[in-house]
Amino acid sequence: MTGGPTGRAGQMNRFAAGMVLTSQGIPFLYEGDKFLHSKVVGGDYETAKNSYESGDHVNALQWGEKALNAATFRYYKDAIALRKNNPALRLGTWDAVKAQMSTTTDGSVVTSAISSNAGAPGSHDTVVVYNPTNNAYNVSLPAGTWRKVLGTNGAVDSTGTTADGLAVTVFKKS
Repeated sequence: MTGGPTGRAGQMNRFAAGMVLTSQGIPFLYEGDKFLHSKVVGGDYETAKNSYESGDHVNALQWGEKALNAATFRYYKDAIALRKNNPALRLGTWDAVKAQMSTTTDGSVVTSAISSNAGAPGSHDTVVVYNPTNNAYNVSLPAGTWRKVLGTNGAVDSTGTTADGLAVTVFKKS
């Protein structure tokens, strides 16, 4: 895997954003993340560490990065839309999270089964898989018919139970 937006660096960015956007609670995204914006200008990492007193040459968004990194921008857009349209990804209280969400680990892979229905907390209709490994992971989904709706590169609509490596994968019950 190579660096840059289509390589490992872009995949790591999408993995981190996917974790934030599919976790319970209020997501926080930093300005420019979806463009792969960096405040490192000309190799100057010191200025980038604390850029509050720096000028626009460091802090301004570079809108050309949106087009250059369109695939990453699209992933963020897809993940945000999924979050907005899926109540299971926006449980409102800690009690709801405790009652409606079940999380397991298998090595480094974390899988959360979530119910969007407070009246049927064990009736999971969304499964989120965080796979930080380099290998694909075969997910055991609860009984029923499931569709993969978010994968490595954004929105998908497919069957199967594979979560790609270094990816957040979301499955919805049909």
